[in-house]
Amino acid sequence: MTSGHTLGALLRRARAGGYAVPAFNVVDEATMAAVLDTAAAMGSPVVVQTSARTAAFWGATALRAVFEARRASSGVAAVLHLDHCADAGQVLDCVRAGWESALFDASDRPFVEAVAATRRVVVEAARYGAEIEGEFERIAAIGEAPPSGATSSFERSREFVSATGVACLSPDLGTRHGCYDADPQIRLELARRLAASVPVVLHGGSGLSAPALAGAVAAGVSKINFSSAVKSEYLATVRDVAGSAGEPLDLPRALRARVGAVCGTYIRRSGSQGRQA
Repeated sequence: MTSGHTLGALLRRARAGGYAVPAFNVVDEATMAAVLDTAAAMGSPVVVQTSARTAAFWGATALRAVFEARRASSGVAAVLHLDHCADAGQVLDCVRAGWESALFDASDRPFVEAVAATRRVVVEAARYGAEIEGEFERIAAIGEAPPSGATSSFERSREFVSATGVACLSPDLGTRHGCYDADPQIRLELARRLAASVPVVLHGGSGLSAPALAGAVAAGVSKINFSSAVKSEYLATVRDVAGSAGEPLDLPRALRARVGAVCGTYIRRSGSQGRQA
């Protein structure tokens, strides 16, 4: 890594400073530019992350090259992160290509297997200077049936962190992937207790109100994921602009502007504006 930034360091700084680092899922160079340019303009640290599908489509090395060039020109404190990947091989391909971090999603395994698999990925990733976000219970999408079994306890979460050495944890805090019409009940007490010993990640940030996100930050959440809001704005922009564009660059210009506006909203709600280190 060439930036000197790590995921864990960004999140620990956020926790100490009383804000969260926003993490935006990008799908191409236009959305990556929107995230980094907006973060630069607003003085915010940021996590640029992609789905496993996006990483496979563009290639880990190609995405890394684009990210490094745009991060260097923007001057933003940013890391490149692989989101929700259950394939240890793909995680390691990304960290070998220089990605700073990844979420190794072991939620499809029994707890003991999840711990063992995550620990192996943590150890291997560390050889390349990369860090791992951990998840051992599935965080569902809005409209899906709740995952089977009880939600995580503080004790089980703490056991997972201690046994695996993950840099941060994604517990089930009651949120779901997708865009909300109304705020869910967030498990703030669990976040508060966990945040005393490990950086806590909130998934499913899209559509959460400013008060809901402020409450999560106050409870100790130090990374908040925003994916659906970015993707929804991307598709809406394509529908609105593509048919009337005068020349091809009109579309990526519109994508950068409109996705950037979405990022600005959630940077403010995360409390990270002006927190650039």
